[in-house]
Amino acid sequence: MADSLATTSAETSSESDRAVAHQQRSVTNSVRRWPTWRRLALAGICYLTLSVVIWWHVWSAPTVTATSINGDPALFLWYLEWPAYALAHGANPFFSTAMFHPGGVNLLANTSVLGIGIPLAPLTWAFGPVLTLNVALTLGPALSALAMFYLLCRWVRWAPAAFAGGLLYGFSPLVLNESPPAHLMVTWLLVPPLIVACLDALLVGTRVRATRIGILLALLLAVQFFLSTEILALTVLMTAVGLILVVGFVSVRDPGLLASRWRRVGTGLGTAGLLTVALLGFPSWYATFGPAHYVGLVWPALRNSGGTPGALFDSSTTLSFAQRAFVQMGGYFGHPLPSETYVGAGLLIVLGAATVAFGRDRRLWLFWALALTAGLLTLGTRQVSWAPWGLFSRIPVIESVIPERFIVFVYLSLGVVLAVVVDSARSWALGADWSARSGARWFGMLAGLAVAVAALAQMAVLFAPELPYTVGPVRLPAWYEAVAPRLPKGQVLLGFPTASSGYENVLAWQAVNRMHYSVASGGGPQGTAAYARTTRKGFGVLASLSFDLSPAPQATPANLVAARQAIEDWGVTRIVVPLDAVQPGLVAPHDPRYAVAFFTAATGDLPSFSHQAWVFNVTSMPEPLHVAAGAVNTCSAAGPPAGLTVPLCVEHATIGTAAQ
Repeated sequence: MADSLATTSAETSSESDRAVAHQQRSVTNSVRRWPTWRRLALAGICYLTLSVVIWWHVWSAPTVTATSINGDPALFLWYLEWPAYALAHGANPFFSTAMFHPGGVNLLANTSVLGIGIPLAPLTWAFGPVLTLNVALTLGPALSALAMFYLLCRWVRWAPAAFAGGLLYGFSPLVLNESPPAHLMVTWLLVPPLIVACLDALLVGTRVRATRIGILLALLLAVQFFLSTEILALTVLMTAVGLILVVGFVSVRDPGLLASRWRRVGTGLGTAGLLTVALLGFPSWYATFGPAHYVGLVWPALRNSGGTPGALFDSSTTLSFAQRAFVQMGGYFGHPLPSETYVGAGLLIVLGAATVAFGRDRRLWLFWALALTAGLLTLGTRQVSWAPWGLFSRIPVIESVIPERFIVFVYLSLGVVLAVVVDSARSWALGADWSARSGARWFGMLAGLAVAVAALAQMAVLFAPELPYTVGPVRLPAWYEAVAPRLPKGQVLLGFPTASSGYENVLAWQAVNRMHYSVASGGGPQGTAAYARTTRKGFGVLASLSFDLSPAPQATPANLVAARQAIEDWGVTRIVVPLDAVQPGLVAPHDPRYAVAFFTAATGDLPSFSHQAWVFNVTSMPEPLHVAAGAVNTCSAAGPPAGLTVPLCVEHATIGTAAQ
């Protein structure tokens, strides 16, 4: 694709006389003689080493250490454990009632990253989901950068130039921000560069048959579907923009070239389209219409929200208390990193100046146009009324996209620009008159490295002090460690804090316990209240019972009956309220003593207390208690942090008639 705009990379990177060109070729032959596999292996080792350094603290004890098991890391531990469990037990990897019992959860309608969980299932079987999560988090940036390196090696002669572009893409602020909360769906970004490489081979190359490229494109789209349907939608959209730009330019400058390529391009894209339908027809139907599919916007609270122009240049990590609390609830207790949409003036100034200097290379203008398009699409109409996102915000599927995620294609495009200008700077230095005095090789290398360092320095200075990531031990509450793995089969637990409150720890405990039991409620987009179905009121009451940033529900007759109805409808057999539940931080769930008092009133029964946890056996419940106003608050505040004092206090506060 790039070569159709620039003829060949050699013609665009140097316009010296033949003698200088010959000198330049002789200098670069040592690099070009390296087999592709060797360059990929060396680059991959370097990227993986960097990723290990970033996650250095976790690899001291990779099976029992993680960023945390608060928030989203807990959810992704569950997502990695479920496919391993399903494959081992002959269950459906696309659907599970282990979460949101009994209605279940549709894995294809969630950020379940089955494209990671299924291939890594042997690792999960052998070592558990914590190690699998750490491996996935470490591999994601390295593989994304390596895929970008492969693409750039098609367009630049100098491998370090391709390495710099891969570094910017694979270790972008987006990836570095989304890695601590374990958002694997946006840290495994290896597919988009490979799709661009396929399109380049289809539009420009002739060595590989169009049908084979089409088959590879379809396979890549299928892989991306099982990694992230959101990134898949963005990839298709931005690919369409790129093809329109290329076709528009070529149709004006060289209509004959366009006419000579249409059959090959049509064959490749047609093959890709047909095979994609065959591969993803059933999974797409299952995600859209299958059991427990998600209805409505996936992220209703984030509708039309996105970045602002200032966010592209805002390097501040100073956050308000609420913002820092949100980061910790998301699962990271380290210092906040700069914005995931941060690009920085330094990078843009260096690349802009280099583009002016080497502007005859039309690849630069193509990818600048794509970067500008993607950058504008990161702006949400909620913050910027004129944002182009308004054109897409009502389109099915696309409307659920978080606009800020378009930043993926800003980094991809700028990664291409960086690689091309670094390669061009090296070529210019090789051809300069003064370079021949002391050896062209060294001058060329220093010139290229100087541009790369200048472009990436600002980001490196900002992020380096916050790395490696802060991590901590994966500790289960004593009851979940000692009792839960030995429960009889078929148990359904309602844990405190409830997973739908935002504190999803119970999902991590369930994953570490190898899905030995099911859990009521669950995690996912916006607490997934849609899965509550007929028990929405009880769902809300139980979620707010945990969520510290909202008032605790009062023990009114209506709230007690709603909670009780949800417990019955979900088939809960045990309610478990551990004292040692959550990692300390800026925010924590409501006092577990209040939860015990509330559950005592709702179930009308007393719990047992063992292994630092109150446990209610709710296979059959008497009528809820009609407690005096404020009794639950009084009992929970006065009781000791263990034993049965609090539930006994609630029982003694009963007015004498059952709540109606």
